[in-house]
Amino acid sequence: MKRFSFTILSFLFFVTSYSQQIEIDENTEEFQEILSLYNKAKEYKEKESYDLAITTYKEVIRQFKGYYSDTHQYYCVFLSNLASLYESTDKYNLALPLHLKSLEKTEQIFGKEHSKYGICLNDLALFYMSRGQLNKALFYSKQALTNISKSLGKENSAYGIFLNNLALLYEKTGQFDKAMPLYKESLENTEKTLGKDHSSYGTSLNNLANLYQIIGEYDKALSLYLEALKITEITIGKDHSSYGISLNNLANLYQYIGEYSKALPLLLEALENIKKTLGKNHSSYGKRLNNLANFYQEIGQYEKAMPLYQKALENQQKTLGKNHPTYIITINNLALLYKSIGQFNKALTLYHESLEVSEKTLGKEHPSYGIRLNNLALAYESIEQYSIALSMLQEGLKNSKKSLGKEHPSYGKSLNNLALVYESMEQNDKALSMYIEVLENTKRSLGKEHSNYIISLNNLISLYQKKRQYSKVLPLLIEANIHTQSQIKKNFAYQTREEKEKFIRNKLDYNLSITSNFNYLTNNSYPETISLATNNILTTKNLLLNATKNILNQLEKLNDTTINKKVTAFRSKETYLNKQLQLPIASRVTSFNKEQSNLETLEREIVNLYTQNFGEDVNYVKDYKQTKLKGDELAIEFTYFDIYNKTRTDSTIYVAYLYKKDWETPKVIDLFEEQQLTKYFNSITSANQLYKTRGSKSSRITSIADSIYQLVWQPLEKFTKDSKTIYYSPDGFLHKIPFAALPNEENKLLGEVYELNQMGNTADIKKYNKQPNLKDIVLIGGVDYTYTPDSNKNVNEAQQFSILESELLLGNEDNIKRSSGSGSWSYLNGTKQEVNRIKELIPQSKVLNGKEATETAFKNLSGNSPSVLHIATHGYFFPDLEKKKDKRILGEEKPYVHAENPLLRSGLILANANYAWKHGNNPYEEEDGILTALEISNLDLKKTDIVILSACETGLGDIPSSEGVYGLQRAFKMAGVNIIIMTLWEVSDKETAEFMDLFYTKWKAINNPKKAFKEAQSVMMEKYRKYPEKWAAFVLFE
Repeated sequence: MKRFSFTILSFLFFVTSYSQQIEIDENTEEFQEILSLYNKAKEYKEKESYDLAITTYKEVIRQFKGYYSDTHQYYCVFLSNLASLYESTDKYNLALPLHLKSLEKTEQIFGKEHSKYGICLNDLALFYMSRGQLNKALFYSKQALTNISKSLGKENSAYGIFLNNLALLYEKTGQFDKAMPLYKESLENTEKTLGKDHSSYGTSLNNLANLYQIIGEYDKALSLYLEALKITEITIGKDHSSYGISLNNLANLYQYIGEYSKALPLLLEALENIKKTLGKNHSSYGKRLNNLANFYQEIGQYEKAMPLYQKALENQQKTLGKNHPTYIITINNLALLYKSIGQFNKALTLYHESLEVSEKTLGKEHPSYGIRLNNLALAYESIEQYSIALSMLQEGLKNSKKSLGKEHPSYGKSLNNLALVYESMEQNDKALSMYIEVLENTKRSLGKEHSNYIISLNNLISLYQKKRQYSKVLPLLIEANIHTQSQIKKNFAYQTREEKEKFIRNKLDYNLSITSNFNYLTNNSYPETISLATNNILTTKNLLLNATKNILNQLEKLNDTTINKKVTAFRSKETYLNKQLQLPIASRVTSFNKEQSNLETLEREIVNLYTQNFGEDVNYVKDYKQTKLKGDELAIEFTYFDIYNKTRTDSTIYVAYLYKKDWETPKVIDLFEEQQLTKYFNSITSANQLYKTRGSKSSRITSIADSIYQLVWQPLEKFTKDSKTIYYSPDGFLHKIPFAALPNEENKLLGEVYELNQMGNTADIKKYNKQPNLKDIVLIGGVDYTYTPDSNKNVNEAQQFSILESELLLGNEDNIKRSSGSGSWSYLNGTKQEVNRIKELIPQSKVLNGKEATETAFKNLSGNSPSVLHIATHGYFFPDLEKKKDKRILGEEKPYVHAENPLLRSGLILANANYAWKHGNNPYEEEDGILTALEISNLDLKKTDIVILSACETGLGDIPSSEGVYGLQRAFKMAGVNIIIMTLWEVSDKETAEFMDLFYTKWKAINNPKKAFKEAQSVMMEKYRKYPEKWAAFVLFE
């Protein structure tokens, strides 16, 4: 079983500090011109037009020095303001000399006791703080506060501002006990002197909220952040950088407490704010990039996080330098990412750099030093250098305890990681007591709904299982399962389709499979976890499909004009980008990445609209007791998982969970290890070899079909023998097996013994009761694949490339050489006869054949598709990509990069396709005739009740975990079709036409396609019993 460490990501909080400006007297005529320029410069600064403000201030100083001298009081003010502007634009080398000169001149004119001198001290403190030189900043800030309290008094607003700045420095240096009373006093001062409606009050609230968040008082922090955001919007407006600061800080808090659906839109808005107000070359832009990367990293979307971190570092290196604390935070976070993707050498180098600079700039007592130490230790733990990791983690725990306290979540994380190392060193008793303390810490500091609480539960479960203390595992397992299920709705409320897929793959599949693993380890001894595991299987199977396919259709039913415009725009953009995805990377439009980002933004808006309108009614968790089984009908859910026994093993086990309506608890049968099944598929290529039954010549030996039967079905028969009707949902490699063709011990085929119904999920039994309308049918067959270019036609530049030119998509040389052999697809005369025969049986049928069966004609069915869609043409499927292709294309090893969409590697061949198939593209037509599964998935086929895919290998595809087969069947399901008839291998024209003739004849007679399919299958089964390749490939999938 997996054990989880807590990597501690570093947020970049945005805190606002103040400098005080002195009003200018209008004493002389000459001064009016300078005053006018000064006011203009102030206006530019308020609008954050910093370049214009700097130019104008320079002119103010030039004129002032010409009229007066550099010993006048206002000259000092102008110098300080110009220095402040240089800081705002990250031109620190120009700012420092001006600050020092202003301080010197102010001392000459007013002396050290004057408030103007205190203001200069404060400005200098802020400068050193922005440069990360915190000790120098503290020195000047303390002097400034002492000066202002004596010169202006504690009732002056400047005193509150200087209190805030000193508190901020104490916070940055980890002296939280000193920072808190100063922040509170500052807030009280600002409320009295300026009022709650002043922007400075909002800033004070924001800074105090930061500190509450750091020390773990999240409820207080949240209320203050929300109030600060509201005040900032009212007083300054949404187009000011200060509003972006408030957005960013609120987002960081939501992320920290696990409210990801609230955090992400705020982070995106904060990034846009800084782009507009300060620009991409400002250091604040780098901070926002880090925070967004931080978010994506935390939810497991590493491929999004990596480029954001790299851009953030590029920005910060230019604007702040490598020794700045902000740069080091990003270095630390990037190191965490490298560790997460297994690049430990890169991670160790960055961790060491981060730790050294933290020690130098902040000292060993600062909590940030403890965080860096903790993360470096985890990298050593990952490469099994436990003694080094142990000493570092012990030091890090002491740091966390001293700087933050035992109630803080960071202390719990440090303790968890120390326990993890003790467990790796087989010191399990030490680890156990720590894991128990971690669980209590996490519950108190973050709450049970936080994802870290689930991690804490899982770590404790893992150790109890290792110690075989299964009775202690049971209540923890049940609790962990409840919280994991709640995470589904919480995450799906804001995630895009891609993000949902990664959440399922990276977190959910494992968290919910823990119960199945527990049952396996305990010989299925606990009824509670058997029921739990059954529901988990039903919940996870096709979860992504069910969570995404109906979103657009449901929103359209609201008949809201604004929503419909968004849905239409989304469909259009997705169609366009799907076409772009078929091109080689170098041939895509230059704006491709931007267009993808825009599509993601639009999709997120649509998901939010769906959540607002339907979120309360959505329940993703399934319960087997709610399944519509009758009498002795039996449901079988096959599942598979990696076995965790102390640690993860190399074994993948297949298990069957069976249930009936009147069973109190499902039955569990442990079946086989995956390699026991796959060896047959790896060694045999002919379906007839795999599934032929025992004949007279082979009666003395066991056929392969017998062996598969003994693995997959025979162990179930003590529970299946009393049921005639069986609903089953395959998983993994079982999708490749035609269950009806397996012979039992009496040499009867399972299709003869049982009424078998293949499901994507048995929770959907009898969910779709609508009978397809045989009078509303479109037939596609007899397709003419040839194409002769018309020289008079204009060349379509957009169609210069296709999927066939993309080595990235085809994956390997075998794929490129595959399928058509000669480079073209042969005419299928049998398909013409097939559709003509169906047309005779059903005269109302609409036929698309010859040159009419185009990709365009097919896509025109979207939104107004027939109830029945019959497709008789070539199909294709390319196996998964080779990993080495990713490395070569990307230029470096990036294991977090996932394979290209498998829906691009399967599809249908339609009219005119041979030209593109042979030449790589067809520049003379809008569509090339090669209809990918991805394109099908983007169509609206919800009016189609059944699709009959009378094409070779239409049931093939990639099999990624619990989501079934990613190929044509997945595409049609995504498009809205409920029932699919498909083939697992190529069937000859003769037997295909024979099967279809039987199927439609019986369908017309009994008006039930599922019964008609079974009857047709029975006839073919009896006629070709020794030749399963002629009939067993056809599968009805619901």
